[in-house]
Amino acid sequence: MSGPEIACSDHCLNASGLSTAQLVTTLSISPDITEHIAQLNAALGVPSNYAASRGLTLCLTPEALVDTEADYYGRPQRLTAQALRAWSQMKSCAAESEITLHLISAYRSPDYQYELLKRKLDAGQSLEQILQVNAAPGYSEHHTGRAVDVGTPGCAALVEEFEQTPAFAWLREHAREFGFALSYPRDNPAGMAYEPWHWCFQEQSSGAFAKNLDKPARKE
Repeated sequence: MSGPEIACSDHCLNASGLSTAQLVTTLSISPDITEHIAQLNAALGVPSNYAASRGLTLCLTPEALVDTEADYYGRPQRLTAQALRAWSQMKSCAAESEITLHLISAYRSPDYQYELLKRKLDAGQSLEQILQVNAAPGYSEHHTGRAVDVGTPGCAALVEEFEQTPAFAWLREHAREFGFALSYPRDNPAGMAYEPWHWCFQEQSSGAFAKNLDKPARKE
């Protein structure tokens, strides 16, 4: 079974009040990387002032990514090692409260993001519409290997109705204990669409979060 076309807008101040630049650590930005991303965006027709107008900074692929469990559709996914550990612990803890969380999407490269936007353009959507729900290549939290799109049984993937599920209620109360924050609440500063399913791992660890990461994951 193949999954839906993943549509995630991926950068702004999140619910914790921190920008992605504060939440993630990325590789040093080389001229080759910035030029490649600029070429991808120019090919899509993304305005040259896109990042500045939205207060965005580049989100680049980290040095190492590890394989996660297969996502809900059986597709391979990757995260940073620490983000995977936090995700696994959070999912296990939720299961103890009879809450099922499953992975819809994790790491995506800038080239994948380009293809995603191009398919939508080719299907007749306007660039303005697309950029309300998808970050331009180079500016997606998914590039960092720390963002996850989360689903739960009985709810379609990547829909606002996810906020009505027990899974979202649990995440809203407990996700911060595992270092995850909701990236795009309603009326977020970057003007992106509300995404109750999109959560980004914060590398900083302290307090309850550090204690939770020290617990062994429950075997499933």
